[in-house]
Amino acid sequence: MQKGLLFLSALMLLTMSSCSKASSSSSEQPQDGIALQYEENQFDAGYGECIKRYFEALEQSDFAGYQNTVYPPYQTVYADFLESKGSDLNTTFQNMKKQFDEDGYESWTFTKLELSYCATEDVENFFETWISAGIFDEAFANDCKEDAVEIRDVQFTLYAQYEGDDYTVPVVQNGEMIMLKTDEGYYLIG
Repeated sequence: MQKGLLFLSALMLLTMSSCSKASSSSSEQPQDGIALQYEENQFDAGYGECIKRYFEALEQSDFAGYQNTVYPPYQTVYADFLESKGSDLNTTFQNMKKQFDEDGYESWTFTKLELSYCATEDVENFFETWISAGIFDEAFANDCKEDAVEIRDVQFTLYAQYEGDDYTVPVVQNGEMIMLKTDEGYYLIG
C-alpha cells in the first residue's frame, strides 16, 4: 500500500463532505482555546468537548492528549494496521498536524469549531468502508457497536488563524468524525 493511502486513511474523516453545510448555532462558548459553536438543544456537549480536545492535542503536538480522545480499541487495531504498512500511530499523528501548515506557515492556532450531527448520518457505511480498506474487521465493528451507548456522525467546520494574519480561515469545511459515547466517556475514531 502506498504511503499516500496511509496518510489518506488518517485524514479520511477530516475531509469527508457528504453532509450539508453546518447550521448556524445558538451556543458559542467563549473560552481559552477553541470556541465551540453548536445548537445546545440538538447536540450533546460531550461530543463537542471530545473533538475540541482532539484538535487542541493536534495543535499542541500532544500525542498523549490525542490518545485520550481516540476510542482505545480503535487505537489498537489502527496501530496494528499502520505497523503492517511500515508506519505507526505517532508518525500519522504528526503528519495530520503538518497538513495544516500552509504556504510556509508553521505557526497557527485553531480558533473555532462549528458542530452539528450530519443530516445524512451513515454510520454503517463508515464501518463498511473501513472494513473494505482493511483497517479493521467485521468482528471489531460489531464489538464497537456493542460497546457504544451511541454512535454519531458529527459534522464540523474548523477555523484557524495563521501567525501574522489578522483573520481566521476555515481549514476544514464540512468534515466528519465518527464519534462514540460509551460507559467510560466520549471518543472518536480517527
